[in-house]
Amino acid sequence: MQRRGFVSRFRIVLASANAGTVSELNEFLQPFGYDVISAASGRDALSAIRGGPIDLVLIDYKLPDMPGIRLCQHLKQTPDTDVVPVVMLLPGQSREDRVRSLQAGADDFITRPFDDIELRARVRSLLRVKLLHQRLRNEKLLLEVRLRERTREIEELTLGLVAALEKATEFNDMDTGSHILRVCETSELLARTIGLPDVMSEKIRRYASLHDIGKVAVPHNILKKQDKLTPDEWEEMKRHTLYGYELLVTARADVVAQNIAYYHHEKFDGSGYPQGLAGRQIPVEARIVALADVFDALLSKRCYKAPYPEETALNVIYRDSGKHFDPDLVAAFKVRLPEILEIRDRYRDSTEPG
Repeated sequence: MQRRGFVSRFRIVLASANAGTVSELNEFLQPFGYDVISAASGRDALSAIRGGPIDLVLIDYKLPDMPGIRLCQHLKQTPDTDVVPVVMLLPGQSREDRVRSLQAGADDFITRPFDDIELRARVRSLLRVKLLHQRLRNEKLLLEVRLRERTREIEELTLGLVAALEKATEFNDMDTGSHILRVCETSELLARTIGLPDVMSEKIRRYASLHDIGKVAVPHNILKKQDKLTPDEWEEMKRHTLYGYELLVTARADVVAQNIAYYHHEKFDGSGYPQGLAGRQIPVEARIVALADVFDALLSKRCYKAPYPEETALNVIYRDSGKHFDPDLVAAFKVRLPEILEIRDRYRDSTEPG
């Protein structure tokens, strides 16, 4: 009969080829609610452990096919059994055997002659620790699931926010057509070409569409003006970088989106705006979008200009390498030019000739 206080029986593997040891430890443990599974060798013990959930392992220091400490090491180095408590059964009081057992990962040891009360006390203590480990591991897994769910929710909200802001840009600046799509695709292509991680490249593709979101705050008469802007009007136009940054900060958008909106008019030689940053002081996401944006804008019709011929646009990009644009990105641009031109053909504006 199971003793009071045991809700379920714990399963213990006893690895020992000594019939006396097996009989003695079964007598000590089974009446107290423990299922003892005997294994006469290390291989038999491993088979028993793989056969179902195990709560604790007792290992004889000497096994016929391997040293007990080797079996212990294997269990502690295997993810499925690394938290299963191991008790080494030592033949005597040798200090060297005790130290080697602990170095192999044993959680405890007991020496012959075995004392039944001491054995059960050590087993109960280790099982409590094991249950605590299991509870912490389960809580960690639960937290990871909840974190993944929350991350997915945030990503869905972010996509909704990006779509809404893109629509605002479209309403405010209709003559851009498919410019946003082309800038997004080209930016991702450049990001991957220079070796940015997949996650970063995807973020750049997603948020490149928001590079000019700040234009929603620029007066329409300035945004659509066909003549040259006055100095005051130009200063107001330049503020679209700040407006976009502030809007995205308020919306708690990803920092990559904030950097793209704020820094995409910086130039590699330090002559850009709003901060006059130079070189790699400019966030890489902004350097990438700047190149993709300018190239596509050169080839596109605007209210204030006709589209440039392709050769002229390319000459501008190559001429401004190291001035406006990061030379490494211009080199990547040259390598991927056929694909960049294919992106332009794929998302051609409806007003352009086919």
